[in-house]
Amino acid sequence: MRALVGILLVLGAGCIDQPEIGDLPEVRYSAPVNAYAGQTVVFDAGPSYDPEGRIDWYQFDFGDGTAAVRTRNPVTDHAYAVAGKYTTKVGVIDDVGNKFTELREITIVDRGSVDFLQCHPNRPYCPPFFLCNPENHHCDADVDGDGIPSAEDPDEPSCANDAGCPATTVCRDAICVVPMDDDSIEDPAP
Repeated sequence: MRALVGILLVLGAGCIDQPEIGDLPEVRYSAPVNAYAGQTVVFDAGPSYDPEGRIDWYQFDFGDGTAAVRTRNPVTDHAYAVAGKYTTKVGVIDDVGNKFTELREITIVDRGSVDFLQCHPNRPYCPPFFLCNPENHHCDADVDGDGIPSAEDPDEPSCANDAGCPATTVCRDAICVVPMDDDSIEDPAP
């Protein structure tokens, strides 16, 4: 009996200083739901927290085949090279090794293509020169940046009813858009 008590004391002593597993950390982050190919996208996991300790590591997997990033910094950025839909994974690891990951989808489009741009009521993000339409959750063009969608703005330059687009834009699908570096400035077809 004495030997059994001794074994239990030895086994129990090894567990005294070990941290408790506890609750999982919470992943909370902001990132756009869509962007242009080549545009820098910011992922901010700063609002993530651990109810019983602290967040030690942040992991960012952008879903496009590039190397995932593991860092102590809650903010990182990434530029997608190719248009498409990607599943991003943002994870956190707390001070006792608990992990939690959240998955979201991001849609990357070529500049000038607005077919797949969408915004969400909780994340009303659209790229520059677009506005989030709360009724249909699409990003509507706003070339002149005045806060009025191009389709409703009589002053908005377009290729359909205007002699041409402003010097810094190109004509794409009857709308003047800001070109990517690889686009050339062209006059619209007569």
